Amino acid sequence: MVTMKKPRQIASPSAHENHIKRCWIHIGMHKTDCSSIQTSLSGVKRPQGWCYLKVGSSAKMGTSLQAMFGSNAENFHFYSKRGVTAEELAKKRELLRRQLELIIRNTEAQNLILSAETLSAMAPADIQALRDFLLPLVDEIRVIGYVRPHDGFRISMFEHLVKLGKADFNIDKVKPGYRKRFAKFDRIFGRKNVKLRLFDTSEFANGCIVADFCTQTGIKPLKPEQVTHLNESLTREACGMLYAYRKFGPGYGLGKTVLIENKQLIEPMQAMKGTGFHLADSLLAPGRVNAAKDIEWMEKRLKCSLEEPWKSDDSEVSSEEELLQIRRSSCAEYLEKFTEIHGIEVPDDILPAGDSIKPVEVADMLEHCRELLRRRMEADLSLKNDRTTEKLGDKPFKRCWIHVGMHKTGSTSIQANLGRHKHPVGWRYLKMSGSVILGQSLYAMFGNNPQDFHMYAKRGLTPEQLAKKRGLLLRQFERMIRKSKEETLILSSELLSVMDKSEIQTLRDFLAPLVDDIRVVAYVRSSPGFRTSWFQQLVKHGRGHFNIKKIRPNYRKRLEKFDEVFGRKNVKLCLFNPAALAKGCIVTDFCGQIGITPPAPEQITRANESLTKEACGILYAYRKFGSGFGVGDKVLSENRWLIQPMFTMTGVKFRLSDSLLAPGSSKDAKDLAWMENRLGISLKEEWQMNGTEVASEEELLQISRSSCAEYLEKFTEIHDIKIPDDILPTGDPIHPVEVADMIERCRDLIRAQMNHSPQAVIYRIKRYVKRKRRQVTSLIDISPQIPGKDDAVSSAGISGRKP
Repeated sequence: MVTMKKPRQIASPSAHENHIKRCWIHIGMHKTDCSSIQTSLSGVKRPQGWCYLKVGSSAKMGTSLQAMFGSNAENFHFYSKRGVTAEELAKKRELLRRQLELIIRNTEAQNLILSAETLSAMAPADIQALRDFLLPLVDEIRVIGYVRPHDGFRISMFEHLVKLGKADFNIDKVKPGYRKRFAKFDRIFGRKNVKLRLFDTSEFANGCIVADFCTQTGIKPLKPEQVTHLNESLTREACGMLYAYRKFGPGYGLGKTVLIENKQLIEPMQAMKGTGFHLADSLLAPGRVNAAKDIEWMEKRLKCSLEEPWKSDDSEVSSEEELLQIRRSSCAEYLEKFTEIHGIEVPDDILPAGDSIKPVEVADMLEHCRELLRRRMEADLSLKNDRTTEKLGDKPFKRCWIHVGMHKTGSTSIQANLGRHKHPVGWRYLKMSGSVILGQSLYAMFGNNPQDFHMYAKRGLTPEQLAKKRGLLLRQFERMIRKSKEETLILSSELLSVMDKSEIQTLRDFLAPLVDDIRVVAYVRSSPGFRTSWFQQLVKHGRGHFNIKKIRPNYRKRLEKFDEVFGRKNVKLCLFNPAALAKGCIVTDFCGQIGITPPAPEQITRANESLTKEACGILYAYRKFGSGFGVGDKVLSENRWLIQPMFTMTGVKFRLSDSLLAPGSSKDAKDLAWMENRLGISLKEEWQMNGTEVASEEELLQISRSSCAEYLEKFTEIHDIKIPDDILPTGDPIHPVEVADMIERCRDLIRAQMNHSPQAVIYRIKRYVKRKRRQVTSLIDISPQIPGKDDAVSSAGISGRKP
């Protein structure tokens, strides 16, 4: 068999390199005992070499696949009868897709099995969407389907439609539609990748559909005790009763409980004894004639006949009137099974009098039973609510505050101080793997394309590696939130402000079942202050461009999505103005905004990541004329070590001139107006010019020899690395290219030292920090990253952590 193949991308050295990952799509068709396959395979706890794919606990993936790939999933009967809207399904779609993707990426099984008979009825565009979803995740896709002969399918499908609420006895409308069901799979996946089998239990091993399916897909057969055969067919008597209810009763209904109500109503019918349900040949023959071309196409595709021998008898139903001839004994048996299965006593007068009962009376009887089911469900729900209320009496109300920045508003100080406060009362700062800066973890958990995030891209992490990381982090994060007993949880990352709306929705959907209330808080910085600080941030992360006009706050893009996702009343925006902060402290002010007790003033440390004008000039020269940030496991550590001495340099505060910061476009003006309207105050900021402001790239690159000498002095002091005497360029000022060469030589020394003994370097740096922490407040948590260890710091600077 020729298979759909794509180039194999190895996820990691631990991945199985001796086999490929193949996905079998089992497409039914309807009434070919798919339920037995699904229930049996999904119930195997430790399968060898294969994995049955399911989202949640249900073995039946039909409704989930409709939500994930259906063009109009809201019209699918399962969702339309529950009144689920297109908007609700859009949210469900993203969540289900992420869950299924994680399952596929994380499994090492060779054969994956995705089963749903509803796939055969889905539109070609929906099947293409499924294929496009699977292609990046697996190496091969194959399709398998069982085909039921014409007459047998129509009889079973008529019964199935009655279960779904239909009451139309026009048998000619019930058609297999072989070509419509199966030809699309040949076109989309290639005919050689689509295996169709005649549904004939006499040809299956031990007459078992599950055993045959295992043989056809090449997986290890299940033991007999692992196989569950589900018989969902109705007797003639039971089908007549249900048809009467569908035709003369109130209808299937709409709402969240109708599926359960109808399922429970039908369960006693499936337990009833009686005659097998068959339709007379007089009803089936016209359909065979009309479908002759379709049957011929299917027989050529199968290379076998679809003729099915029938033995006619007097029990066959030949008309609607005959089906609706319902005896009192059948109704009595139904009520007996109803009480037996559901444990609900029925009134004595519920059974109609007379031996031949009118269809309307049968419908009234079943509606009475349905009302009894409704009452019990309401009573169960009320009891559950009472128990929940009692349980919650000792459980605190849990609110999660999401702090979203924006960037350059003291977020690092908030994170460093709250994340390391030892004795908080009533609140908890959420952190992952001991790190207070959650940006990378959040992006791995909720980002649509985390491999494109600059921190992961620079480390060269693949989508496969990040998929494994995502699953692990999500489990850790959920467990942390569930176990927390504090009333207020704090989730902080300025990176959230630049994630897109769908990613924020995914975060919300993750948190919603775990907490009682979600609120958002953000500090907003004026445009000049933001653009000045953001330029520095970009230089730290490897940029070497001086186009200040491209740096925009993008207030609306950053913050409006939170109003839309969480509701404006749940989003608190505060102006970042150091002069107006409580006690002049962002940490104290933040605690006041969310209503928690702040750390004592002597416990608060300031994490200052700003560079002087001189230090920024040196780093900018390196970014513009040096070798670049680099890619690989060690580049984050290398760059952080390289920058650490710059934080301790003395000099003039870095400021950009007003000529560079003046609003540049009407787009900026509209964005500013939106933000001021949202805040309710002006964002105008008075700048006091003193002549030290940077007005051009050339001015920034005027680097004195004394500044370079200071950098080298700090480099030796912090890293305890001896530098050559000739590393300091001559001349004053120094040419930017020579500055870049000097920094690159320092980076070579760092590489050599890291490769030589990273543990020794960590010890020396921590020892230095301990000795100098009172004088150098910005040198907090400068421990370098050991090669191979996850980088937990989101900025090129330092996190504010005390040694």
